Amino acid sequence: MIAIRRFSCLLLPLLMTACASVDMAAERALIDTDIQARQAVSTAPPVLPAEGERLDRETAVAYALANNRGLAADLAEAGLARADWLQASRPENPLLGIVWQPHEGEPDFFDVDLMASVMGVVATPWRSAAARTRYDATRDRAVLRAIDFAAEIRLAWIDAVAAEQRAELQSVIAEAAEASRLVAEEIHDAGNTPRLDLVRETLFAEQARLEAQAAAVEADQARLTLLGLMGLPPETAVELPDRLDAPNDESVQIDLDQAREASLPLAAARAEAEAFAREAGLENWASLLEHTEVGFVAEREDGDWIEGVSLETVVPVFDWGGPRRAAARIRASQAADRFAQTETDIRIAIRQAEQAHEAAMVTLDALQSRILPTSESMLAESLRHYNAMQIGVFELMAAFEMRTQAGQNLVDALAQAQKAEVRIQQIRAGGSPAVLSASAGNAMAAPSDEGGH
Repeated sequence: MIAIRRFSCLLLPLLMTACASVDMAAERALIDTDIQARQAVSTAPPVLPAEGERLDRETAVAYALANNRGLAADLAEAGLARADWLQASRPENPLLGIVWQPHEGEPDFFDVDLMASVMGVVATPWRSAAARTRYDATRDRAVLRAIDFAAEIRLAWIDAVAAEQRAELQSVIAEAAEASRLVAEEIHDAGNTPRLDLVRETLFAEQARLEAQAAAVEADQARLTLLGLMGLPPETAVELPDRLDAPNDESVQIDLDQAREASLPLAAARAEAEAFAREAGLENWASLLEHTEVGFVAEREDGDWIEGVSLETVVPVFDWGGPRRAAARIRASQAADRFAQTETDIRIAIRQAEQAHEAAMVTLDALQSRILPTSESMLAESLRHYNAMQIGVFELMAAFEMRTQAGQNLVDALAQAQKAEVRIQQIRAGGSPAVLSASAGNAMAAPSDEGGH
């Protein structure tokens, strides 16, 4: 008796569906449209400013979105997720088996078997729906990556401009300290001051020189960071604005319902939870029927064709699929917990962003309305007393240092206020609800009455 190999099948996928592919250019265009709608950022290929022109913040953002290759690689995850979705939308290909055994003096033997997995065909709509939901989550995360990246560029631009301002102010302090040292040296050589005063001014001048060098390095580091995020080589020459502008006076209150609706992390977490829930429901059947196959069998022997249907399945003696079903339920529970925590994170982030902006504006107001004018008045008064020979050069330099330190604190306050605005814009656009560090940036301490001497 000739054994008959039995396999299984249902239907072949439609040819046009099987040949569908992913257009990554179209996928990127959809992401760019969503980014532009959320942040009003131009995604058209930008042009760097001409020589002598300043690189403004939004131009830096647009250029980075178009040219950062790491971002492009991250956004390509949406294309991979679409490919997975298309793949999950197709039933598993059937397997065709043909056996031909020629016999001398009698009819040849033919055996034709066509098979496919039951779950590979029947579960296709459920797997497709789960993959579509997972694609939505991945696409949301791709847009989220771009929104967060745009905020990162804005922060890097603020840091670069502020660092150049601080370096400039520190250079002024170093020049003044060196001038003070030279005057102290002349007065000491004339025998009018003790050596202690000269040593003090020499140490201060050397310290100011080192701090000026460090500030210059920090400014160059901040500029290189900005260039790297923009996808530009380190030797690229860009000219930044001389100073940071004052922050906007518009309201920074964030509506919680609007923030939840716009939140991309929340949308992605919701989609992930739905996908895992679908997969958990499917796993109840897949764990038992994954290897079940039905199919069509045709056999020719002695010149006659015999046709029939075959069924093959695994006998669940040792494994009933319990661990797989439990794991699927755990993953679904994990996704639900992450979704709930994301909602809490959004509420915390909104409160932190509003408080950070309020604190930055209070500090900025104090510096602009009281501390800076007071330090300027003190410097002017010190200069008047110095010209009247009522104070020495050391007291004059202390007043000058305090005025310059107030200017540095103003730069820091402007930077912190603008960073707080960027954070609020990021949340409104649906960005990540990351915890805002209270120690971010440089400390903005009021100048001491004792000066630096």
